[in-house]
Amino acid sequence: MDQAIPSVGLSGTLLVIRALDRRGVPRGASMAAVVLDLVGYHAAYVLALGIALGIVWIHGDLTPVMALPAGIFAAVAAAVPVALLRVNRGLTLPGWLKKLPFVKPALRAFGEATPAIVHDVSLIIQCTGFHLAIHAFDAGTLWVMLRALGFEANPAPVFASFMLSTLAQTLGVSPGGLGVFEAVSVATLKLIGVPVTAGLEATLLFRFFTFWLPMAPGLILARREAKA
Repeated sequence: MDQAIPSVGLSGTLLVIRALDRRGVPRGASMAAVVLDLVGYHAAYVLALGIALGIVWIHGDLTPVMALPAGIFAAVAAAVPVALLRVNRGLTLPGWLKKLPFVKPALRAFGEATPAIVHDVSLIIQCTGFHLAIHAFDAGTLWVMLRALGFEANPAPVFASFMLSTLAQTLGVSPGGLGVFEAVSVATLKLIGVPVTAGLEATLLFRFFTFWLPMAPGLILARREAKA
């Protein structure tokens, strides 16, 4: 659902909430899990993006074209966990924000999360750590694709390339960042010395294993849950 409908992850979240309700999971517990997942995801994204920019800066390739969009998006992403925790505490958000698609029903549901779970610092840290691991493993997959093609690359710049490509995918208007992710990935890999051909092949292999391959079972399951 998140790949098919650009909604900052809220379309998939609402699907998960509905599925958990149907299975009898207490609303407070299920919503706490969803809120913690979103808080951890955005916190990890900001940290991973910061690490990526640091790597690019160390290698002397950081430009305003990279830094400005990354900085703006990082600020927005950092605001998401704060907003979710504020909603759970009963505090209000700006009226214009509530008018955005998917936001109003999501905010209403987030307010039902069990506060003791949502504000558990140790759980937030654990969830953030797991999401950081996801970014690391995804970047590692791209690095393995390069090795499979016979090209040796430093894992750190590959991680930076992956995160900048993910940022472009998030800011892009195409579903799943199709075309945008691939173009930025090839361009940023070229900056670290990966030939265009190898970068393109590795990126396409990466997208097959992480985007297209899981899409078929994902669509089947999402459709089943949506109709239930």
